[in-house]
Amino acid sequence: MKILKFLLNFHFLKNNSVFFFFVIGMVLMALLEVVAIASIAPFMSIISNPNILNENTFMYKAYIFLNFKDISNFILFLGFSCIVLLLASNIFIVVFTWRLNLWCRFQGHLIAEGLLKKYLNQDYE
Repeated sequence: MKILKFLLNFHFLKNNSVFFFFVIGMVLMALLEVVAIASIAPFMSIISNPNILNENTFMYKAYIFLNFKDISNFILFLGFSCIVLLLASNIFIVVFTWRLNLWCRFQGHLIAEGLLKKYLNQDYE
Protein backbone atom coordinates (compact mmCIF):
# COMPACT_ATOMS: atom_id res chain seq x y z
CA MET A 1 0.00 0.00 0.00
CA LYS A 2 2.87 2.36 0.76
CA ILE A 3 4.37 1.70 -2.67
CA LEU A 4 1.06 2.50 -4.37
CA LYS A 5 0.81 5.83 -2.52
CA PHE A 6 4.42 6.54 -3.41
CA LEU A 7 3.77 5.89 -7.10
CA LEU A 8 0.64 8.01 -7.19
CA ASN A 9 2.19 10.97 -5.40
CA PHE A 10 5.70 10.71 -6.77
CA HIS A 11 5.94 12.94 -9.79
CA PHE A 12 2.56 13.43 -11.41
CA LEU A 13 1.45 16.21 -9.06
CA LYS A 14 4.57 18.21 -9.84
CA ASN A 15 3.90 18.16 -13.61
CA ASN A 16 0.18 18.86 -13.80
CA SER A 17 0.72 21.56 -16.42
CA VAL A 18 2.54 19.15 -18.73
CA PHE A 19 -0.11 16.50 -18.19
CA PHE A 20 -2.92 18.93 -19.04
CA PHE A 21 -0.96 20.12 -22.07
CA PHE A 22 -0.97 16.56 -23.34
CA VAL A 23 -4.68 16.13 -22.61
CA ILE A 24 -5.48 19.31 -24.56
CA GLY A 25 -3.13 18.15 -27.32
CA MET A 26 -4.93 14.81 -27.56
CA VAL A 27 -8.28 16.56 -27.91
CA LEU A 28 -6.80 18.84 -30.57
CA MET A 29 -5.30 15.82 -32.31
CA ALA A 30 -8.71 14.11 -32.42
CA LEU A 31 -10.41 17.25 -33.75
CA LEU A 32 -7.78 17.67 -36.47
CA GLU A 33 -8.24 14.07 -37.51
CA VAL A 34 -12.01 14.50 -37.74
CA VAL A 35 -11.66 17.70 -39.79
CA ALA A 36 -9.12 16.10 -42.11
CA ILE A 37 -11.30 13.06 -42.74
CA ALA A 38 -14.46 15.17 -43.06
CA SER A 39 -12.78 17.27 -45.74
CA ILE A 40 -12.86 14.27 -48.05
CA ALA A 41 -16.68 14.18 -48.22
CA PRO A 42 -17.22 17.45 -50.14
CA PHE A 43 -14.43 16.57 -52.51
CA MET A 44 -15.86 13.14 -53.25
CA SER A 45 -19.39 14.51 -53.64
CA ILE A 46 -18.35 17.16 -56.17
CA ILE A 47 -16.28 14.64 -58.11
CA SER A 48 -19.18 12.22 -58.34
CA ASN A 49 -21.69 14.93 -59.26
CA PRO A 50 -20.35 18.35 -60.36
CA ASN A 51 -23.90 19.72 -60.45
CA ILE A 52 -24.01 19.53 -56.67
CA LEU A 53 -22.19 22.86 -56.68
CA ASN A 54 -25.46 24.56 -57.61
CA GLU A 55 -27.46 22.57 -55.02
CA ASN A 56 -25.16 22.97 -52.00
CA THR A 57 -25.20 26.57 -50.78
CA PHE A 58 -22.01 26.24 -48.74
CA MET A 59 -20.00 24.92 -51.70
CA TYR A 60 -21.50 27.53 -53.99
CA LYS A 61 -20.59 30.34 -51.57
CA ALA A 62 -17.04 28.98 -51.33
CA TYR A 63 -16.89 28.78 -55.13
CA ILE A 64 -17.99 32.41 -55.47
CA PHE A 65 -15.88 33.68 -52.56
CA LEU A 66 -12.70 32.08 -53.90
CA ASN A 67 -13.50 33.58 -57.33
CA PHE A 68 -13.13 30.43 -59.43
CA LYS A 69 -14.11 30.70 -63.08
CA ASP A 70 -14.13 26.98 -63.88
CA ILE A 71 -15.48 24.07 -61.85
CA SER A 72 -12.47 21.90 -62.69
CA ASN A 73 -10.17 24.41 -60.98
CA PHE A 74 -12.44 24.33 -57.93
CA ILE A 75 -12.27 20.52 -57.91
CA LEU A 76 -8.47 20.68 -58.07
CA PHE A 77 -8.48 23.20 -55.22
CA LEU A 78 -10.70 20.92 -53.10
CA GLY A 79 -8.45 17.94 -53.82
CA PHE A 80 -5.31 19.87 -52.95
CA SER A 81 -6.98 21.18 -49.78
CA CYS A 82 -7.87 17.63 -48.72
CA ILE A 83 -4.31 16.47 -49.24
CA VAL A 84 -2.89 19.45 -47.32
CA LEU A 85 -5.33 18.94 -44.42
CA LEU A 86 -4.59 15.22 -44.21
CA LEU A 87 -0.85 15.84 -44.40
CA ALA A 88 -0.90 18.58 -41.75
CA SER A 89 -3.07 16.46 -39.47
CA ASN A 90 -0.80 13.45 -39.81
CA ILE A 91 2.34 15.52 -39.21
CA PHE A 92 0.79 16.95 -36.05
CA ILE A 93 -0.22 13.46 -34.90
CA VAL A 94 3.27 12.06 -35.49
CA VAL A 95 5.05 14.91 -33.69
CA PHE A 96 2.58 14.93 -30.80
CA THR A 97 2.72 11.15 -30.37
CA TRP A 98 6.52 11.29 -30.40
CA ARG A 99 6.55 13.97 -27.67
CA LEU A 100 3.97 12.07 -25.64
CA ASN A 101 6.05 8.91 -25.90
CA LEU A 102 9.15 10.79 -24.73
CA TRP A 103 7.27 12.22 -21.76
CA CYS A 104 5.86 8.83 -20.79
CA ARG A 105 9.30 7.23 -20.95
CA PHE A 106 10.70 10.06 -18.83
CA GLN A 107 7.95 9.55 -16.26
CA GLY A 108 8.77 5.84 -16.16
CA HIS A 109 12.43 6.68 -15.66
CA LEU A 110 11.60 9.01 -12.78
CA ILE A 111 9.43 6.38 -11.11
CA ALA A 112 12.11 3.71 -11.53
CA GLU A 113 14.77 6.06 -10.17
CA GLY A 114 12.62 6.93 -7.16
CA LEU A 115 11.91 3.28 -6.43
CA LEU A 116 15.60 2.42 -6.73
CA LYS A 117 16.53 5.18 -4.28
CA LYS A 118 13.83 4.04 -1.89
CA TYR A 119 14.97 0.40 -2.05
CA LEU A 120 18.66 1.28 -1.71
CA ASN A 121 17.99 3.39 1.40
CA GLN A 122 16.10 0.63 3.20
CA ASP A 123 17.55 -1.26 6.11
CA TYR A 124 18.44 -4.83 5.16
CA GLU A 125 18.39 -6.33 8.61
